[in-house]
Amino acid sequence: FLQCGTFSFRNPSRFIRLGVVGDIMCHSSQLNVYHNKKTNSFSADQSFKYVSERLQSFDLLLGNLETTIVPKSADYSGYPRFGAPIGFLESVQKAGFH
Repeated sequence: FLQCGTFSFRNPSRFIRLGVVGDIMCHSSQLNVYHNKKTNSFSADQSFKYVSERLQSFDLLLGNLETTIVPKSADYSGYPRFGAPIGFLESVQKAGFH
């Protein structure tokens, strides 16, 4: 994580914590792991298991979503046309990105 420290604005007692991460990707092999066949749903929660507490500690967290979110399962894909299900985006949000 890149931490830029604290920034004071007119009121030195107020500050924000800014976090920056790199690409947030969803490859085909990940789609297979994220898929729950019983419920036909997708969850990437396990991918963020060890970092979500840290991600949630920032006031503003920035990352590059390196995929599109697509509504049809026929459009789910990895490189080079990344297309992920809404469940992936829900997991990204739960991890701390808003």
